[in-house]
Amino acid sequence: FCAPSFEPNPAIRSLLVLQLFLVGLRTQLYIAGSPDVSIKKPLNAFLGELFLASWTDGNCTTRLVSEQASHHPPITAIHIADRDHGIRADGYA
Repeated sequence: FCAPSFEPNPAIRSLLVLQLFLVGLRTQLYIAGSPDVSIKKPLNAFLGELFLASWTDGNCTTRLVSEQASHHPPITAIHIADRDHGIRADGYA
C-alpha cells in the first residue's frame, strides 16, 4: 500500500497506484475461485459491524477500518491508511 510513497519517479508512482486500484477491482465482484465461477453475494453483515486490521510490511504499517453502512443494498465503508507516510484511501464497496 505504501510503495508509491517511496517512488521518486512520478510515472512509476502513477503505475503503482493504478496497480493497487486494478487489484482491488477483482474483489469487488465477490468471485469464488476461477473466472468461470458465477458471481457470489457478499456476506450479510449487520449495520455498524466493524472489521479492523493492521499489518506491517518492511517499514510500512497499514491500518484498515471497514464498517457495514447499509444492509439493503449491502454497502461497506472503507478507510485504509499509513499515517507515518501520509497516505490514505477512503471508499465503499
